[in-house]
Amino acid sequence: MADLEIPLLDPDAQVKCDSCVWSGKWIEVQLKIVNFTARIAVADKIPAGQCPECSDLVFLVNHNSVGDHGLSYTARRLFPLFSELHSGLVKLISDGVITPENTGEHWHWLRSTIDKIQMRTHEVLAEELERILRDR
Repeated sequence: MADLEIPLLDPDAQVKCDSCVWSGKWIEVQLKIVNFTARIAVADKIPAGQCPECSDLVFLVNHNSVGDHGLSYTARRLFPLFSELHSGLVKLISDGVITPENTGEHWHWLRSTIDKIQMRTHEVLAEELERILRDR
């Protein structure tokens, strides 16, 4: 049994329960979803929490106001790991541990993938900085 703590991104965002008639603000729901893995499938939309009335899952009414919070949360959690992986691979290449000789036909793919990760990382950081400055 795995529980999931949902991040509260917009306390005033409207949420509703599909099981009962309750609707309200995101701040009003239980953010800890008990037994998450048994209650939602991989293809399901990400819930905003548990209903304060019936404890079933509640969902954002308008996703545009907050974006896909599940994806955003996952991306923020994984970004440091991808950055660490990228840094480690770059270090292994610069230290001569990973070379064209010991990677053979995979060298060009590995180098281009590392370059793409670095370029995309810079783009994502620049986009986030622009968003932060724009929203101020």
